[in-house]
Amino acid sequence: MLIVVVIVLIGALHDPSSSSKNGQHNISPALTTPDYTAVIYNDKTLGNIPLVFFDLETCGFGKTVGMTQISASVGAHQYNQYILPNSSITPGASRVTKLTIANDTLLYKGRPVPSTDTASALVGFIEFIKAYNKSILVGHNIAKFDIPILKHHLQTHNLLEEFSNYIHGCLDTLLICKSKYEKGTLPGQVPDYKQPTLVATLLGSTYEAHNAMDDVKSLQELYRTKLDMDAELTEEYIFIF
Repeated sequence: MLIVVVIVLIGALHDPSSSSKNGQHNISPALTTPDYTAVIYNDKTLGNIPLVFFDLETCGFGKTVGMTQISASVGAHQYNQYILPNSSITPGASRVTKLTIANDTLLYKGRPVPSTDTASALVGFIEFIKAYNKSILVGHNIAKFDIPILKHHLQTHNLLEEFSNYIHGCLDTLLICKSKYEKGTLPGQVPDYKQPTLVATLLGSTYEAHNAMDDVKSLQELYRTKLDMDAELTEEYIFIF
């Protein structure tokens, strides 16, 4: 397994709410005096901090939109839960996720899938991350999309404080990709920064995009093989939940 020595800025995490619309982070003032600590990381841990890869599927856009799937993985340990939302799924969301609702039943590609309500899915996610106390949530474009939605639903169900107790911070692989790979058509460049494009370009493979569990597994492989940091992993990439 590839193991890389990096420098992590622990004391100067910043808030994802400071993100600009183009997905780049505006660095907010340090919360404490920066403490640079040398660590070793791989696809499962950052120093002694576990990496929990996760993804959400939703009914559409907006931070208050309903969720239809939560998936997470730490190595081979996985959490995957479909959710029957209280709101309808937009046609656009159904086209990409292949999820629809008929007769109060959630369907994936037209077939019923076991599902639960939002609160139960969130409680299950909390139970999953409890095993990895103070973990880092890792996902693609999570600062702008997944994290605000997740926080909204945790707050709605009075679970935000409990969930936050088990989270050390968040890592958005979109930002790593933008710093590591230029956009273009030349060798070593990528056509765009969408996860399916990155997987196809950098790994030479395809997967069931917008199925949260498949998104998670493909991102784990992408991170392990192509996104390990050769330079300092600064506060630009780790932010508070």
